Amino acid sequence: MTEYHYTCDSCANRTRVFLHGEEHDGKSDMVVCDQCGDDVTVELLKPD
Repeated sequence: MTEYHYTCDSCANRTRVFLHGEEHDGKSDMVVCDQCGDDVTVELLKPD
């Protein structure tokens, strides 16, 4: 599993999610906010 993160534009919830593969970076049709249910854009978590 690959770690992604998002910040919801509607409620400002920030969290991480795990998806298979690295091809989902920048996708907005994979995950909904776990607080308000709005669509969010996931970003691949890149190590510092």
